[in-house]
Amino acid sequence: MPRVENELVCDDGSPLKAFAAGLRRRRAATGRTYRELAAGAHYSHTNLVRAASGRTLPTWELASAYLVACGASERELSGWYDVWTAIDALPRTRRHYAPAEVAVVLARINALSGGVHA
Repeated sequence: MPRVENELVCDDGSPLKAFAAGLRRRRAATGRTYRELAAGAHYSHTNLVRAASGRTLPTWELASAYLVACGASERELSGWYDVWTAIDALPRTRRHYAPAEVAVVLARINALSGGVHA
């Protein structure tokens, strides 16, 4: 039986946690485990778990492979890429706390991932 993921608390305004929560919601919608997802993503389940941990921003290659394995369309990927780029442009020291201008990015993550909390 798969291990239960640590809960992500996304009410602190962290773009990293919001991005991770969006990835988790996308995976949860598929009903697949990380091991099942790994086969389609061509990354290990460990890498996929780390991508959705909220501790660091995954590379775009890993994030997009995760999303494609979850069935994301090219249009969805484009939206996720915009979000990823906005977070990646933040100084690393600011990725754990969202300045006011990142509020739009966080709203976009919610829209892309269905707005259900992880």
